[in-house]
Amino acid sequence: MNRRTISLVAVCLGVLIAGGGCVSDSEVRSGDRSRGDADLYDVGVGGGGVGDALVDQDEGGDAVGGSGGGVSAVVVGVVATPALVGGVSGDVAEAEAVLMSFAAGARGLVVEVDWGDLLEDKTWVWLEGLASYLGRERKQLLLSIPVVDAYSDRRPQVVRGTGWMTVRSVELLRGLIDRVFERLGSDVTYLSLGMEVDLYLEGSSVGSGVVEYLVDGLEYAREHDGRSEKTGVGLTWSARSARLWSDGLEGGGRSELVGLSDVVMLVHHGMDEHGSAQTVSAAVAEVGGAVDAVVASVGKPVVLHRVAATTSSMLGGSEVGQAEVLRGLFGVVGARRESVPFVGVAMLHDPRPESCFGFATARVPGGPSVAAVGSSVGSSELYAFWCSAGIRDVRGVSKESFDEFVRGAALFLFP
Repeated sequence: MNRRTISLVAVCLGVLIAGGGCVSDSEVRSGDRSRGDADLYDVGVGGGGVGDALVDQDEGGDAVGGSGGGVSAVVVGVVATPALVGGVSGDVAEAEAVLMSFAAGARGLVVEVDWGDLLEDKTWVWLEGLASYLGRERKQLLLSIPVVDAYSDRRPQVVRGTGWMTVRSVELLRGLIDRVFERLGSDVTYLSLGMEVDLYLEGSSVGSGVVEYLVDGLEYAREHDGRSEKTGVGLTWSARSARLWSDGLEGGGRSELVGLSDVVMLVHHGMDEHGSAQTVSAAVAEVGGAVDAVVASVGKPVVLHRVAATTSSMLGGSEVGQAEVLRGLFGVVGARRESVPFVGVAMLHDPRPESCFGFATARVPGGPSVAAVGSSVGSSELYAFWCSAGIRDVRGVSKESFDEFVRGAALFLFP
């Protein structure tokens, strides 16, 4: 989630923290169907919903990624971006997005927070409440606080652009990790400290210090007294890069960084080298190939941090194509479930323009260049991609992929 969602569940979370309810079945069911929520009623909310007919498949398994024997459990998660609906406050829209995610069958949330926002205590209050709620509801939390995001240095402004291994920079990262474990504890299932790290490494000069900085952060997090053994710590890499790991991890610090990670987290953004929507077969093959390469090369669990496909006609995308990518994704995971404990889908709703701008600018260093898709792609294509990657549109109307998400999530409700 971006900065706008930092107030998520503010309307109801105070009640949830106290152990009460948030939004009743009658309140949700009496919602305005003209806002595009009609399909929500088919999967149910509250006591009768798919998301509530769950057994905690992960209890009893202490190791990260462990399933306790038998058929491996897979948790389906989503980035719960809210809809932009006139007359509805942001807090309410954000709470509804969380409820809708769980009603649709999600058993986890992917929460992405800018490190700079965590300099404010109110953000920690929100995050504590959300994490505690998810823990009580036996839902998983993938928390992403990227030190780097693709080509962008995401450290706080006070040290951004300075040397990576300066005393102040190292202290800030260690202080961040301290607060994560002190305030959130075992409610964090996965902690990612970098987004598409491979892209930053490709664009940074040898000896810049970024690898040493990430190594220090991973070591500090893994050895932290407050870290639960159930919390997997690592970095997030692009699936396109990881697909090549079967050829070796030498160079660029990748081997050391992956070796220090409990799990390998991957993202897939379905654009080709020309900035167009990937074909369904290419997208599915890339994700499956990346998982296979990681398992073969390092033998660690693979967490699919987020997988995104576009419906933008400008890029050649469509609702049908996006739904088919999701169907293929769940097929890939189903065939590899012993290696993939978590699969995240981006996003519930198409995001706000500022989120699209941030996604695009992080992936175009200094203007149109070699971006996240590995070729010459400009910011307009990246902007269009991210602004159309939701499984519901920005107004709250379902796309075809929403139904596919519900069906896919249902496949993994029970081992």
